[in-house]
Amino acid sequence: MSYKTMVFLFLLVAVVFLSACQPNVTEPDATPEQRIEQRWAYLIERDFEAAWEMHSPGFRETTPLADFLVEMATRPIRVLDAELVSVECEGPVCDASVTLTYQVVAGPTGISSMRVSTQIEERWILHDGQWWYLRG
Repeated sequence: MSYKTMVFLFLLVAVVFLSACQPNVTEPDATPEQRIEQRWAYLIERDFEAAWEMHSPGFRETTPLADFLVEMATRPIRVLDAELVSVECEGPVCDASVTLTYQVVAGPTGISSMRVSTQIEERWILHDGQWWYLRG
């Protein structure tokens, strides 16, 4: 075997070995903005199971789906609209501002027909290549 062939094979083996040592960095499946807007769309549609799926893995491990469904179905308010105002990210953490329009469905006559807007802050984390809602 020639010297050039041996050097080539050595370099090839080194490249293969070093490429296996590279950290596994995966791009997120969706942007934080897409995930935030999708979660609020699920909540507005009252698809609470799909909204639960967007919570962090830790939340889902400690909060059974059945408990979450009961909590969401018995809330005295109903979100009618959600508008993403801003998202600021630093590494694997994003803080979002969302303007919600809702009505109090369990309120006295007159109040239950009012629409109220408020701005909320929420946090999202990047874990295993996906953005997850971090319930505070």
